[in-house]
Amino acid sequence: RGERIAEKMRTWIVLLLWACAHQSVNAVALSRGPVRRKTKEIEGRQDKELLRRSKRGWMWRQFFLQEEYTGTDHQYIGKLHSDMDRGDGTVMYVLTGEGAGTIFVIDVNSGDLHATRSLDREEKPFYVLRAQAVDKKTGLPLEPETEFIVKLHDINDNEPKFDKEVYTASVPERSHIGTYVTQVTAQDADDEMFGYSAKLAYSISQGHPYFSVEPNTGHFRFPRVKKHVQ
Repeated sequence: RGERIAEKMRTWIVLLLWACAHQSVNAVALSRGPVRRKTKEIEGRQDKELLRRSKRGWMWRQFFLQEEYTGTDHQYIGKLHSDMDRGDGTVMYVLTGEGAGTIFVIDVNSGDLHATRSLDREEKPFYVLRAQAVDKKTGLPLEPETEFIVKLHDINDNEPKFDKEVYTASVPERSHIGTYVTQVTAQDADDEMFGYSAKLAYSISQGHPYFSVEPNTGHFRFPRVKKHVQ
C-alpha cells in the first residue's frame, strides 16, 4: 500500500511539473510576439525618418549662371546648405562633377558656389555637379550625395542666319494681290527658352512697294504686281 501511494505521488508531481513547463513556454512565446512587432515598427519608423531626412537634407534652388560674364570677381552662383549643418563649424562641403575645382569652386565652410571664369552657353549650355556634406573630424559623409545642374543664362550674342544665301522665286504676271511667292527661314543660336534673344521677326530692307513679308512666318507675297516683274 505504501508503494502505491508513493507511485501516485510521483505521477502527480510529474504532471504538475509538465503543466508548469507548458505554461512557461506559452508565456515566453506570448511575450516575444509583441516585442518582435514593436522592434519592426521602430525599425520601420527609423527607415522612414532617414528617408525623409535624406530627401529634405539639402536646401538649394536651381542655379543659373550668366554667360560671358565680364566682372573681375568670381561670379556668385548660389549657396548649398545641408540641414545637418548646425553652424558650429563641424561640416565641410565637397564639390565634384563637371568643372569642379576648375570652373566651379565651393567654400568648404559656407557652401557658397562660384564660377571662376566666363562661360559660353553655345559651347555648353549646362553643367552637372554633385555636392556632399562631410564631417570635418572623421571625414565621413553626413548625408547622401546630391546632384544639381548649373544652367547658363543666355545673352543676345548671336545674329540670325538664313538657311540659304540666295532665295530665288517667280510668279506669273498679272497675279492677284497677295499671291504667295516663297518663304525664307532663319535660325538663331541663342536660347529660345530664355528671354527674346532667339525670337525672330522678318522684314524687308529693300524691294518695296512690290514685296511684303509676314513677320512671323517669313512668307513673301506680292501686294501689287506689274507686268514683267520677276
